Amino acid sequence: MYQWLYKAMVYIQNKWRKHNSDYLYEGIWFALHEPMDADAYALDTSVVKVWFIRNHCIEEKKLIDFKVFLEHGIGFERIYKIAYSNTALVKRSNLIYIGYQLGGLWGRGMLFELNRDGELEQKGVLWIS
Repeated sequence: MYQWLYKAMVYIQNKWRKHNSDYLYEGIWFALHEPMDADAYALDTSVVKVWFIRNHCIEEKKLIDFKVFLEHGIGFERIYKIAYSNTALVKRSNLIYIGYQLGGLWGRGMLFELNRDGELEQKGVLWIS
């Protein structure tokens, strides 16, 4: 697994732990997308791999399981019991996009870069919910 991808998963896992409540007891879907355009406001490229992140494990899942979640697990009229996150490299740059939606109320789309120490360094915020 790529270093940046693992770092993104751990970042999301830590965010989820901080916001974990009765509504977020299941875990987080984490989707890796194809690279996105540098001028994109949000991620709109195809999903290529998915994982499900729980408190102490990260497990790869089938794309069909993620599709079922998207079609049946998210509803704007109710609070999510499972959180959702996505990530992608930004084309022609060193940037990494990470977006998340925790419980339907807390979300962000951000740009990061790996610094010299191999840690994620936030470079900007594209959206907040």
